[in-house]
Amino acid sequence: MSVDSLYPRNDTPELDMALFRRPTAEYRGTRLWSWNTRLERTVLLRQIGQLREMGFGGFHIHSRTGLATDYLGDAFMGHVRACAEQAAAEGMLCWLYDEDRWPSGFAGGLVTRDERFRAKHLLVTVTPYNGTVDPPPLISNAVASRNENGVLLARYHVVLRDGYLASYRQLAEDDEAPAEGRVWYAYLETAVPLPWWNNQTYVDTLDFLPWTTDLFATYRAGPTGRISPTTCRRSSGSCPMGGVLATLLIRAGPRMSKVAKTAVPVYCTTRSGSIWRTASSSTRLLKGPRGTRASFKPPP
Repeated sequence: MSVDSLYPRNDTPELDMALFRRPTAEYRGTRLWSWNTRLERTVLLRQIGQLREMGFGGFHIHSRTGLATDYLGDAFMGHVRACAEQAAAEGMLCWLYDEDRWPSGFAGGLVTRDERFRAKHLLVTVTPYNGTVDPPPLISNAVASRNENGVLLARYHVVLRDGYLASYRQLAEDDEAPAEGRVWYAYLETAVPLPWWNNQTYVDTLDFLPWTTDLFATYRAGPTGRISPTTCRRSSGSCPMGGVLATLLIRAGPRMSKVAKTAVPVYCTTRSGSIWRTASSSTRLLKGPRGTRASFKPPP
């Protein structure tokens, strides 16, 4: 969806003073509407009316800490549908949000129940595994910590002189390290579950399943057409913008055709500067500069 289609009156030759005095929904403020505790349909619909009375043009459905209704479960998605339909009836805009909590990518823990999709990190240390485990910090930025659940990738003999690198080489499995210098160990470790991630972990943003977008695409389709103009996106560990809607593009494979139905514009940047873009029901990889825009439109 383009900016022009979201704001159709932007291109008028003169300022519409009547519109300025009484702006329509797309030109009004939209609240981040926090959904926590156990959701009740009557309360949600009443709050939409209150937002309208306060002069807002819409809302962003924003899952927050304390949510007791299963994120992306049938009840949650039923509330999404009902609120979107109520917004349409009130002349408001309903915006979807791409994740349970910041940062985006783990779909509220649904993705990382499968350990293959858990975040990985490289531990480089002069202390080989010896039972020393550092408790992971209880914060939301997915900081890595030594957990000794990994595999040894390599050993390196490193020599420093006067604080500068003099020499280094990778040691074979049965090599003895010379007396001079130190041995550095490189381990590949996997993140451990924490409460912030709903007792799962953050996601490996280069290899995971598009849970959130697939579900929202399903619920956004229907006899009344789209129920949301686009999706509020947050940053993830891999892309500067886009959250699930961007990071899923990196390794989504054949499932990408389902994303084409969401009609969401996304900026996606991979480490190589490549982006995915849908073409009808197929996908193709495009090479371009970082930050190139990838537009998603529904297939004919």
